Amino acid sequence: MYGGAAREMVLGLKYSGRTDFLPFLSESMAWTITHEKMMKIDLIIPVPTTFSKFRQRGYNPPGLLAHAIAGILGLSEEHNLLAARPGKGQKGKDRAQRILSRKDAFFVRPGWSLDKENVLLVDDVVTTGATADACAKVLKKAGAGRVCVIAVARADNGV
Repeated sequence: MYGGAAREMVLGLKYSGRTDFLPFLSESMAWTITHEKMMKIDLIIPVPTTFSKFRQRGYNPPGLLAHAIAGILGLSEEHNLLAARPGKGQKGKDRAQRILSRKDAFFVRPGWSLDKENVLLVDDVVTTGATADACAKVLKKAGAGRVCVIAVARADNGV
């Protein structure tokens, strides 16, 4: 759930540059992947951020998590899923607004495709699932076999 220490670590990573949380978070996520036997994973892909958010922060939190998890598990990572346009964050939006704002929000790099590869999509927080769903649809359209999502936390209120 998205409360307590998990919330503090995610907020610290997202808004305060607290990359010192990365080892704990990524090792915990890698442990979950290994012990839950989610599926055979061929490739790790982070949920992308917009250019403006990347420029503001200097990094993409899911990208840092994906990179660390890939290193721990010895898997390949790709950054060919991109944010299509700048936009406002999802914070404060209800489920319907979140789904609408994510329509056509992502695309894959032109010329890149997946050959039935099973993808692990990495995010920091899943709230309504609108972002994960939009990313998964794009990845499936690009040829992914299966897409599984992992995040540090899931918001329990759906918004």
